[in-house]
Amino acid sequence: MSEHRGSGRAWRALALSLASLAAVGCIQGDRGAPGPSGVGTAGPPGEQGDPTPGLPSISSVLPGTVYRQHDVDVLISGFGTSFDDATELDFGEGVEVVSLTVVSPTALRARLVIAPDAPLTTRDVLVGDATYAGAFSVEAPLSAHVVEDWGTPLQGSLVLLDAVQRDIARPFGTEPRVFLRDGEDELPTGLVQNTSAYAASSFQFIDVDAPTGDLDVVVIDGNVSSVAPAAISVAPRTPVPLVPGVNASTLTEVRGTTLHSLAATDAARWVRFGSQPESGSRTIFVLPGTSFEERAYLSAFGEGLVASRWAELYLLVPADTTPHVVAWDTASEPSGDFEIAVNEVPADAPIPAEIESPGRSDWYYFTASAGDLVRLAILDGATMGCGQFAATVQIFSSAKGSVVLQNSDLCPGYIKIAPPETCANPFQCVEQALCEGTPCCVLAACAEEPLEHVIEEDGGYVVRVFSTGFPPTFDYSAFIEVSTP
Repeated sequence: MSEHRGSGRAWRALALSLASLAAVGCIQGDRGAPGPSGVGTAGPPGEQGDPTPGLPSISSVLPGTVYRQHDVDVLISGFGTSFDDATELDFGEGVEVVSLTVVSPTALRARLVIAPDAPLTTRDVLVGDATYAGAFSVEAPLSAHVVEDWGTPLQGSLVLLDAVQRDIARPFGTEPRVFLRDGEDELPTGLVQNTSAYAASSFQFIDVDAPTGDLDVVVIDGNVSSVAPAAISVAPRTPVPLVPGVNASTLTEVRGTTLHSLAATDAARWVRFGSQPESGSRTIFVLPGTSFEERAYLSAFGEGLVASRWAELYLLVPADTTPHVVAWDTASEPSGDFEIAVNEVPADAPIPAEIESPGRSDWYYFTASAGDLVRLAILDGATMGCGQFAATVQIFSSAKGSVVLQNSDLCPGYIKIAPPETCANPFQCVEQALCEGTPCCVLAACAEEPLEHVIEEDGGYVVRVFSTGFPPTFDYSAFIEVSTP
């Protein structure tokens, strides 16, 4: 009996265990078919929430680049802004807002003045409480450099310079002025060779005493000034001394220069400069002092006074003044060796000279002030009296390259130096067989009755003497006196 009861309890336990496993899914049956979808009713819409708050911002600043000394209008656009007349702008150091126009709550137009010394930087723009980081740059409006194989920037030299306008809103006109500058000090204006809307090429003269180191290049066109800061670097140079007589020199650099000086004396003097050989591509500049501002040439070049390479140039050098000579090679290959001849004559003495052939000229260069009196006589080289030769005498303004007086202004036709008996009347027109019946202008070039001219403007002047062919060559002496009444 007891065994039968134990077996029954075992089967009941097994049945209970199977039922429990089925209930927890450990024994899974076949999946049934899905039931029908339920259908419900949508609830009413909820209330609208508050908008998410956002900060105003600057979306653009146009243009993003401005240039020193060039005023400009700038347009500022914002997002979520409320611009008004009280909106404050800040573009950083050197940029001044001179006017402000509110175009809309999200747009402003500002007129900016850029200082000449505004830092060349990229900066943040502050508009009210909003900031646009790195949105704005101040740059130099001009770039410039010395053209390769067109000289080395040295004291007492000449170089070819190219300048490019970077501000497309400021094209160059037809006559820009180009020069070098050290701080506020200007060097002589260069000779502009070629120009376009955004480029200018010019020869730049660097004075003997020009400051060394980095110099600005400046282009002024009308009221617009464009500056390339520290664009070229000038190196120092010591002049090679000249002495009376023949001085050897040499040009070794392509389109390079040499610099020479003549020692000062305690009395005024006329100094004759010449260059040999006549062949070769070089220009000799004679400077009364240290500046190219008043310069004379021994070769055809550019504007102003132009003399032939084989001409002779005489310079009136005041007491205690050191003249300088700059030789410039104009060829694509170095010209090599040449000579500079120097002769001195006291300022109050006649200057012995010679016209070697028709068409050749002698040039006498001097500086004078307004009101100064110039007295001029051309004398026979042998007798020191009136000569029997035909010559034309002109006085040029060296800065303008124009004739301010010549003896043909006094009467028309050829110029003949009169014989002594006519010296009582310095200027007269007479019939001469030499002129084949044409009235000849007779200049009695006697020391007692010289040609006189009152200087009207401060500056450099040149007396030119050349043969008109009667005879083709002759010796003469020039008496040229410059005095202050």
